[in-house]
Amino acid sequence: MVAQQHHHRPTLKQSNKSFKSKHASKGSLKDAQKGKAPRSSPKLHSTTSHDSAQLRLNRRNAAKQAQSAKRQSTVDSRRLFNSGAPRIVAVVSLTSDINPKSCVEQLASVLRENIEGEGETTSKLNASRFRTSLQFLFPNTFYSILDALLIADYVLLVLSPSVEVDERGETLMRTMQSVGMPSVVAVAGESTQETTPKTPKEHKEILKSLLSFTQYFVPSLTRVYDLSSSPSEVLNTIRALCESTPAEVKWRVGYT
Repeated sequence: MVAQQHHHRPTLKQSNKSFKSKHASKGSLKDAQKGKAPRSSPKLHSTTSHDSAQLRLNRRNAAKQAQSAKRQSTVDSRRLFNSGAPRIVAVVSLTSDINPKSCVEQLASVLRENIEGEGETTSKLNASRFRTSLQFLFPNTFYSILDALLIADYVLLVLSPSVEVDERGETLMRTMQSVGMPSVVAVAGESTQETTPKTPKEHKEILKSLLSFTQYFVPSLTRVYDLSSSPSEVLNTIRALCESTPAEVKWRVGYT
């Protein structure tokens, strides 16, 4: 009699899914080793082709509207000045050794024009060569300077080649920066405390230092005009005031 052979039937069965390594990225393998949940692919949540096209169209239209608004603002600004309205310039000196009015007199002398209505706080210069006029404001206190910023198209920032800007001047710059400044034109005036003549190299280094200082508060500034160098440099200063379009101050947008 042949003995019946006994076969053990396992009670638990385990089937492992084959691993498709060709679809696994290095990042997913690392995440799996660290026990992290798999990261979902952005493609799973992507919009349809119609939605993508609509988004591109919306972005293009928004860019066109912004460009059109900027162009219209420039046209309106030029139309305003061409109609006879003067460009308002707040002359701000950061040190006491510079006379702001003497800087304006230098501008007038190059244009061979007379300054009208010379006073303590304001004067006017007809720049007929550039078909416009400049209305200068001379605020001499901290709060009067801030008030002048409310209406000014430009700030003529007067710096000294001999005297460093003190704490008051830095505080003023920080305050004007936080309030919001219009277009800034920076010049180096003639100091009343100039004692020893400087070499051209020293003067060039001073202008570079003044530019570095002003760019900390006005990053868009590219140069400091030197009113003591030549008449052409003074003329370039006037050109910057008369031919450029004033920058738009953001906080004024809702009130104009």
